[in-house]
Amino acid sequence: MTERERREHPRTPVKLPITALTAGADSPSQSPAELWTENISVGGMYFHVPRAQAPDDRLHFAFELFIPPGSGYSAVGGTIRGLARVVRTEPAGEDSVGVAVTFTEPLALTF
Repeated sequence: MTERERREHPRTPVKLPITALTAGADSPSQSPAELWTENISVGGMYFHVPRAQAPDDRLHFAFELFIPPGSGYSAVGGTIRGLARVVRTEPAGEDSVGVAVTFTEPLALTF
């Protein structure tokens, strides 16, 4: 079975900036430098991080994505906030790691 066939939800290629990550109750919120989603679905998302910042498998974390304003949905920007768990990491070049996560609770949208 291929990876694509195992997905419960189809992924949509979309590049949204990741504006905050919190890796746990003891970790402060941080604004990641230049982290962007590669794709997102109802159930999860995929993004790249620098190899030095690669998360452990099964890490639980909170995140925030910025939604820029756009014609047809909102004249102002918004945010997506949620909780996720790392399900897979994979090499994505010499200096980065791809991170696949599943959302563990419904997402909160704010406009």
